[in-house]
Amino acid sequence: MTSLLTGMTDPERTVFATVVIHEKIRERSFRGTLPNGRGITVFVEAMCPLPVISAGDHVIAELSLGDFSRGKFVRHA
Repeated sequence: MTSLLTGMTDPERTVFATVVIHEKIRERSFRGTLPNGRGITVFVEAMCPLPVISAGDHVIAELSLGDFSRGKFVRHA
């Protein structure tokens, strides 16, 4: 039997993207833009050490293929 979801994107799959940070929202959340100009919110997980991130920094974020509006901080680019 063929699934109705065949060919659709799996929201659990992720990709990595470079994000330019524009502002700090809170201690662990930041606003930035993807290379295509789309806005994104980058979060640092609570269990991770808090990195120093400032406006203008380039960071690598992990994004779900189902939602490119937010991503998880991975490391500085």
